[in-house]
Amino acid sequence: MKHKKEEIKAGLIVLSALMIFGAMVVFIGGAGFWKKLDVYHIRFSGVGGLEKGAAVRLGGLRVGQVLDIALAPDDVSRLDVTIGVEPETPITCEAVASVRTLGLVGDYYVLLSQRSGADRPLPPGVIIPSQEMMEIADLLVQAAELSQTINGSIERTVTALNQLLSEENIGYVRTSLQAFSRLTSEGERSLSTIALDVGTVLKRLDTMVANLDGLVGENRSHIRGTILAIKQTADELELLSRTVNQMLVENQDDLSSLIASVHEDSLKAGQLMDHLDGRVTVTGEYLEETMANLTEISENLKLLSSQLRRQPWRLVYRGRTKK
Repeated sequence: MKHKKEEIKAGLIVLSALMIFGAMVVFIGGAGFWKKLDVYHIRFSGVGGLEKGAAVRLGGLRVGQVLDIALAPDDVSRLDVTIGVEPETPITCEAVASVRTLGLVGDYYVLLSQRSGADRPLPPGVIIPSQEMMEIADLLVQAAELSQTINGSIERTVTALNQLLSEENIGYVRTSLQAFSRLTSEGERSLSTIALDVGTVLKRLDTMVANLDGLVGENRSHIRGTILAIKQTADELELLSRTVNQMLVENQDDLSSLIASVHEDSLKAGQLMDHLDGRVTVTGEYLEETMANLTEISENLKLLSSQLRRQPWRLVYRGRTKK
């Protein structure tokens, strides 16, 4: 009986140890130890200190873990990192994976970054595009190379400054400054002279403007009278033009009859006065030309009247005649 009690105690101790071990496994593995994960693949040329079981984070939030790290079957120069993320994780086609560290010397993890606005989900099993990480050693090498480049540039700059600040160059600068000072003083005197000349010209212009204003003020009444006279003359010319036109219209038939009669008489008298035939014909043509000239004069008078009505000053001011 006592032996059975010992066996029961031993069994309880072993069972308690197994329960504690299981609780520790669950605690270390997380609540999703038995949860099904969506599997994705990532290709890197190097992962640094990333190990199996490392965290997978999306914007800083842990959403999964690294399941495996192995050589890529189709390219041995790259590593195939298999990750598992929770099924509810919104991974889109714009996601990019990179290896990061918590601080400078912290643990390595996989960071998933996504562009805002992307909404097309990425199906499990595909390869997520990667962004290679920069190792601290590579950064130190680049910093050393950059430091050497900067040191060389500083040395060349110092050498150029020494050459620029040599005694010979300083003498050239001193001579140039003295010459510039002389030019400045001479230019100042020239500018003063020009300013005085400009002031004199402006005064003369003011005087001329004042004289013109006075002249216009004195002759304003005469100019107004001249304009009124021009307008009156234009009205009279227009009236004369209308009268001439009316006379031509009224006497056009008589003149035509007269021309026909003269032409007929000249034909009848042709037999007796052959030597006068040319003169009679010329007389008829002259009368026709006279009528045409009178008509043209009438049109010109009408045009002159219209122009004087619009621009009455043309009787006074004819403009400058080109030489």
